Amino acid sequence: MQRLSLSPLLPFALLASTLLVPVPTSSAQDCSGDPGYELNLPDTVALGKKFTIFMKAPGGSLAILLVGSTTGPLSTMFGDLCVGPPLIAVYTIPIPASGWLEFRHDVPCDPALDGMIGSFQFVALGPAMGQSGHSNSQNLMAVDDGSCTISLTAADGGASGELAAPVDVNDDDRGDIPIAEITSAPEATQNDGVLGLP
Repeated sequence: MQRLSLSPLLPFALLASTLLVPVPTSSAQDCSGDPGYELNLPDTVALGKKFTIFMKAPGGSLAILLVGSTTGPLSTMFGDLCVGPPLIAVYTIPIPASGWLEFRHDVPCDPALDGMIGSFQFVALGPAMGQSGHSNSQNLMAVDDGSCTISLTAADGGASGELAAPVDVNDDDRGDIPIAEITSAPEATQNDGVLGLP
């Protein structure tokens, strides 16, 4: 499996974080996004399962995907965003030339996440100098559907039985953490790689 490290994108992420500093505004919150910038994901996902995120933006742009714990507003130099602090995650993602990106993300098998809602929205920069736009926002709720259990045996270093608590089953000690499977178009059905953070 091919791995893509985001280490080279760290300077862009730092720049993006400074550009997303809140600025005063009095405008009403509009969560529809700019034309040509789309975000699509499900409304709910079961604990321990994967969900798919579709993104559309100009090919060659760099997207900053924000996941907030509230719907905001967060006023920035790019306009009002519908994600709010505290931020749960921030990802910098290069948009392929096709302008479409699809990736899958795991939700941990952690009962503490049951009912948690994340508000997702991205800002894309480029590819032309000064070009930017933001997507619509969408909320995703993690739900415990009862299917999330991890079986342990005495050979695993614990007692036999089932555990419905966080266990890191993806720790591969290779320095990067797989967070998503990426394909370059919504109609693609095969995983071409894993997006990893340093």
